[in-house]
Amino acid sequence: MTNLISNVKVGTKIYSVVGMLLLSILGVAGAGLYQMNNIGKELHTITTEDMPLTSMLTNITIQQLEQTILLERAFAIAGQLSTKPSELAHFKEVEEKFAKLGHKVESDLHAGVVLIEETIKIAPNEETAEEFRHLLSLLVNIETEHKQFEALAEQTLLKLEHGELTDFTEIA
Repeated sequence: MTNLISNVKVGTKIYSVVGMLLLSILGVAGAGLYQMNNIGKELHTITTEDMPLTSMLTNITIQQLEQTILLERAFAIAGQLSTKPSELAHFKEVEEKFAKLGHKVESDLHAGVVLIEETIKIAPNEETAEEFRHLLSLLVNIETEHKQFEALAEQTLLKLEHGELTDFTEIA
């Protein structure tokens, strides 16, 4: 073997080494391009599916918190209704804002479910699809719990408005 290498001209040896280095560079460049392509696909998934979903869920959370604040405000106003009947108009205004916000939350939750279902259909791999299926089940659960919260809150507000609820342990 050493005899074979020693019989080769120096120029040929240099060209061989340069050729192997070029092949190595091409191999590294190919692997790098492949990885960059994978990263590009992941970034595309994040920007087209994850970010809009995150934004939507953030808005839903904010709306639910605003709805809770309105409910607490209605409780405070209801506590004054027996001594200040003039507060009834303010109570009804808060009640109306609560209902409007509830409809907005329901609409956004439904849009989130639709977005996740569409995302599952175009998921680049099974692992991503499984993550979105898990998110879908969580969002459907949140949607159900929100409907229950809304129904209980509306019943409570109605009782408060008519002065039928004086002991809050009845709803606990």
